[in-house]
Amino acid sequence: GGGTLLAKESCDLNLVKFNGCDNLTIRGIKIDGQNQRCRAICLYDLNGFDVSGVSIENIGNDEEDISLYGIYCTNAHNGSISNTKVKNVHAKSVATGIALEGHTDEEVPKNILIDHVRIEDISPIADADGVKILSSGVEANLTVRNSVFIDCAKRAMKFQARGCYSHNNVIYCNKGNYASIDFQCGYGKSVDDTIHYN
Repeated sequence: GGGTLLAKESCDLNLVKFNGCDNLTIRGIKIDGQNQRCRAICLYDLNGFDVSGVSIENIGNDEEDISLYGIYCTNAHNGSISNTKVKNVHAKSVATGIALEGHTDEEVPKNILIDHVRIEDISPIADADGVKILSSGVEANLTVRNSVFIDCAKRAMKFQARGCYSHNNVIYCNKGNYASIDFQCGYGKSVDDTIHYN
């Protein structure tokens, strides 16, 4: 408890990786990527997870031509991410605070709650999102609520699945943003969100 995981120049791409660990709990860890080429927390092939009280910062840099994430989930279902901060995720092409995706419809994460999360300074503008779910339009049942998004260069939230809900979030966006909340499949809802446009 209380320690910080620091990335080194020779670190693996995934700093913390869980594969096939059902009913997983991750609490109170701090990760500093030290601007190295890395992905902070990766969850693969699991059912039931609780990520809370986590702090992630300084992932990647503007020279890394690879997709980088604060938290990455694939084929990970029935979980929550709460009271967590993701800050300073940078890449040359694609950077995301929290990414949910799957190679098949079955692998797209389902029944996920993201609550009281702060995501800040995600770039480049070409493709940088605070939270995104990528799919071909499956029913995901994803809720993002009570969270704050600051300077997510392209979008605060990108939803490519049905059944995605944004509730009571605060978004601070800039003139270069593509969209603050981007519903790409319909069957979604934004309720009581506040957007500050600079």
